[in-house]
Amino acid sequence: MPAWSLLFDDFIGQYVVGPHYGIEEVDDYLIEKIAHKDSLPLLWTSEDGLYELRDLEWDKTPSIGLFFSDSGRSAQVGFYIQGMAWVEESHRGKALGVQMIKVAAELMNGSPVGSSDLMGFSEAGEAAHRRAHREIVLDAYEKGLPIPQDVADEYNLKLDPHQIAKSEMFTLATTLRNFFEPHWEDWRLEKAAWMGKSYREKLNLSEIPISHNMCRLTCASAATILASKDIIAIVKGGEPVLDYQLDGSAICTSPGGMETTTGEWRGHYWLEIPLLSLILDITGDQFGWEPVIVTDTSDPRYAANFTNPEISEALMYVEMTSEKWAGQWQEEVDIDVRDAHKTTPFS
Repeated sequence: MPAWSLLFDDFIGQYVVGPHYGIEEVDDYLIEKIAHKDSLPLLWTSEDGLYELRDLEWDKTPSIGLFFSDSGRSAQVGFYIQGMAWVEESHRGKALGVQMIKVAAELMNGSPVGSSDLMGFSEAGEAAHRRAHREIVLDAYEKGLPIPQDVADEYNLKLDPHQIAKSEMFTLATTLRNFFEPHWEDWRLEKAAWMGKSYREKLNLSEIPISHNMCRLTCASAATILASKDIIAIVKGGEPVLDYQLDGSAICTSPGGMETTTGEWRGHYWLEIPLLSLILDITGDQFGWEPVIVTDTSDPRYAANFTNPEISEALMYVEMTSEKWAGQWQEEVDIDVRDAHKTTPFS
């Protein structure tokens, strides 16, 4: 789950605080003379261009290096590795440790620590993690993201009814995603067994997001599940209009579906909740976005251009499996959306 949806204790994990957990000396292997620094994935650049955060690509995740560049020369002056943060003394006082924690949280899509073991922090280390968490939550709040009520309460943030409804829907959408993932895996393995080796090799199953090509089937099933909770969800979808050139290339003349993180449009299905003016999408990670998206219907990443008859026909082909999954939800998961539903526009 994204860092802004976590309470601080879940963000930082199990930990204790004590002065002996501070880093007095740094082992040489933690600060390496990296000649190929520019080949490491760039994660963040400071506004003045002097500092960069790059993925060190160690086995331990996350492993982030802080680099300082001036007059054409570059040196590693800090790191963040599984909760352990250090910044060279001459570069402290610029919140660079906080920035490393925030980038690590984004990289991990949740807790930046990347370990379930008991962690030890100095007071400064705990304070840096707390500040990073607060800034992440406040930024999400300002962007209108669906912050859970208990996370908002932790920082005395007031949610309006629409934000509360969005938060409730995000919790439900996360539960839906967790339910569907093993069913996606089973469905894909069954299809791979049926289609044969050529299909498996062509699709490269081990290297694609688990949600790949699952949007239509998932939307059909999720809409049925939500209907059982008196939540009206409408399947929407679209695909880009392409103009094919003589050389075989294609130019997008009209957007449709979902825009990827690289700026391309791809065919896609998602759910709209008309009463809440929200989009619910739990397969957007196949296009580089987060696994669970609950956003306003005005979100420019989405462009619906399929007609209702086209969608109805498309859903007919997945009706049997979608109904089966909806029935399994009732048996395995079924939860109440909210006890105090009268305060939010779910019904």
